[in-house]
Amino acid sequence: MDNNEEQNNLEELKEKDTNKNENNISSKEETEEIKENLKSNKIKDFFTKSNNKINFERIFLIFSSLGFLVFLFLYLNTVGLFSNISIASSYNGEKVKVDLYAMSQCPYGVEAMNTMDSVLDSMGEVIDYNINYIVNLDDTGNLTSLHGDPEVKGNIVELCAKEYAPDKYLDMISCMNESYSEIPDNWRDCAAESFITSLDQIKTCYEGEEGEELLKENMKKANELQVAASPTFYINDEKYQSARDEVSIKRFLCSQIDYDYKACFDIPACVVDSDCVEEADKIGKCITEGDESYCEYYDPETIDLTILNDERCEDCAFADQVVASLSQIFKGLNIEKIDYNTEEGKKIYEENDLEFLPSFLFAENVKGGEGYQNVQNYLYEKGEYLELAVGSEFNPSLEICDNSKDDTGNGLVDCLDPDCSSALVCRQEIAKNLDVFVMSDCPYGTQALDALKEVNENFKDDNININVNYIGDHYTEEEFNNLNDIAKGMCEQRSNDKYYCSLHGGYEVEEDIRSLCVNNYYPDKFLEYTWCRIDQGIKDGDYAECFNGRMDVATIDNCVSSSEGTYLFEQNTQIAKDLNIGASPTWVVNNKYEESGVDANAIKQAFCKYNLNIEACENELSSTATSADASCS
Repeated sequence: MDNNEEQNNLEELKEKDTNKNENNISSKEETEEIKENLKSNKIKDFFTKSNNKINFERIFLIFSSLGFLVFLFLYLNTVGLFSNISIASSYNGEKVKVDLYAMSQCPYGVEAMNTMDSVLDSMGEVIDYNINYIVNLDDTGNLTSLHGDPEVKGNIVELCAKEYAPDKYLDMISCMNESYSEIPDNWRDCAAESFITSLDQIKTCYEGEEGEELLKENMKKANELQVAASPTFYINDEKYQSARDEVSIKRFLCSQIDYDYKACFDIPACVVDSDCVEEADKIGKCITEGDESYCEYYDPETIDLTILNDERCEDCAFADQVVASLSQIFKGLNIEKIDYNTEEGKKIYEENDLEFLPSFLFAENVKGGEGYQNVQNYLYEKGEYLELAVGSEFNPSLEICDNSKDDTGNGLVDCLDPDCSSALVCRQEIAKNLDVFVMSDCPYGTQALDALKEVNENFKDDNININVNYIGDHYTEEEFNNLNDIAKGMCEQRSNDKYYCSLHGGYEVEEDIRSLCVNNYYPDKFLEYTWCRIDQGIKDGDYAECFNGRMDVATIDNCVSSSEGTYLFEQNTQIAKDLNIGASPTWVVNNKYEESGVDANAIKQAFCKYNLNIEACENELSSTATSADASCS
């Protein structure tokens, strides 16, 4: 075959291939056209009826379905589903450590837990959250808490739930807190409501030694930091001292995060006026308009305050602390300080019938100040001024009993002056004497009285003399009417028409009087009665059960209801007044040395400081994490 013939054959094959490809393309185009026609016919058939009329029902169905999907999306967005998804995937930094120290039946502790529930809802992935309980061990090694055994058990069951249901235990605690007075009895219902399935394990832990061990381990953190107040927050191991509302806590948490975090952008600029602090010398107001909030600042009203003090008074330095607090309440405070020992100072003192210093004397313009509502219940008319009650105790017109001067000009110096007859520094020292001043239902007072059991046992061979005295007041009707509403709420009127008052109210007065009657008729049974009442609970216990057949109920009841009881109360509470003692508990050792302390070891140390060479002083007694100066006052 020559070359020309071969070339012709190749051209013929190429032409056949081209025609074949063209036919294939044409066939594909026809197929696609047929498919499009079928699809078009299906769509047309879907939207038309058999009579070629438009099928409005199907069109309506489609639009209804689309509308429902749009509505569902908007609703889920409203409840935060999509934002939560966004948040949950937005944080990968180091978590902020939040430690809450609380008591499970303390209303303020419960409030703090509830606040943290809300914080966790939006910032949970940012937070390493731990609840630590404030409890103590008594002299026998048993766990104790301020609100009694139910609180101890509540702490235990909550820790057991954390151990065996770590993903759901906070839900259980939140449920229990709705009725915190019923803790721990409500734990099982709340566990079921929180879909916890490990009930048997929690029960075994709660009722056995494991639960107690968990609480003893948990309490170490509070003890190490000497935390006694419920609630107390530590954030990243530093004590948090700002406001405890949700927004303030979230704002602080956001300050601990080192990059932009979505949830932090949702925090309003302010919620309450106290959030507006950028211009410290002005009054900040939180303005809310719809979903937006912002701060506005105003110049404060001028408030005139005269502070009368005495340079001779060593205990009057607290006036500076009061001024610092008042300066936060009244931004426009105009302060004039005057010393009593000047002619002007003595004139103000006498003309306005003042008694104790330092005295904080507001002019009438305080009523127009932005912080008036914070102080109005503590203001009393004194001449041309309104005096702020701050618990001042220094009487400048009396002899100062330890400055080696004749302050009153009567020729008698210090303890020789009758003004000093009841002053501690002038009292005769009585060895091995221990006095305690309490309110019968002050939590710290009852802890101290309970600790006396161990102290008394420790010194049983040393013949120490222990006396219990009470802190209270009594007023005539005229004096009572001059009290503010808060003070009136602490009082009860007795059959002699006088009003008798104690910090925790009339029931506490009643118990003070009853205790004094017991001490009067059965002094050898008095401490035993006191410890029995503490175990019962002063407010709800049955005092007659503490007589235990060894004291006559009728004798004590007659004393309590008669003038005998009120006389004992007046005489006993006058001792604390004369000594200017208002904090429960306060100890007076050897009749003249004032000390503080709540646990047995602290009481022992205070006693032994002034009573040397007693062998029992070498013994180590029980101690707690409670601050030595913890008190009701």
